[in-house]
Amino acid sequence: MKKIEKNKLTILFVLAILILSMFFYRMIGLEDSRERESEEVTLESVIVKNEEELEAPVGTASPEEENPTQSIHVDIKGAVNSPGVYEMRPTHRINDVIQKAGGLKDDSDSKTINFAKQLEDEMMIYVPYAGEEVVIEQSASPEALSDGTININQADLNDLLSLNGIGPQKAQEIIAYRESQGPFGTIQDITNVSGIGEKTLEKIQDHITVN
Repeated sequence: MKKIEKNKLTILFVLAILILSMFFYRMIGLEDSRERESEEVTLESVIVKNEEELEAPVGTASPEEENPTQSIHVDIKGAVNSPGVYEMRPTHRINDVIQKAGGLKDDSDSKTINFAKQLEDEMMIYVPYAGEEVVIEQSASPEALSDGTININQADLNDLLSLNGIGPQKAQEIIAYRESQGPFGTIQDITNVSGIGEKTLEKIQDHITVN
């Protein structure tokens, strides 16, 4: 009887070892399967990403990516809350740099400022105070038509100042006349402006247009 009981215990022990071995083998197999699935997913993600990069069209970078360092510097003075030199984009307008400078002061006079004018590198903008007679708006180069002439019906103060014999006072008179009387019909009509006579017209007639 003792021998039979001993054999039973031995068989039970062997069966227990077999069951435990099968359990651990199965657990190890599941872990290996999970690792293989994870590796397959990661590999598939890499393949998909590479395919997307290969399929992406060439030359679709944004303007900022194409010109990451493109910028200009503009000096704004006068009746703004924070005058100074500001870094801007070439696509910005005078209104943008005025806003960046904290906006206009309450006692500013902005009637001669062209807010829509596009900025240029090294441009200097002066916003006058109310009652000031001289308004200065300077840029790196005056705007002109393709043939080099300046349209006196559209020119701002800086453009007019580039003309030989036209100072700040005459430039303001031209703008004031244009605003009150309407556009010039011919270049000779500029002599209707106070302070501009035939001698001044002779100096500028080859450099101006009304079209």
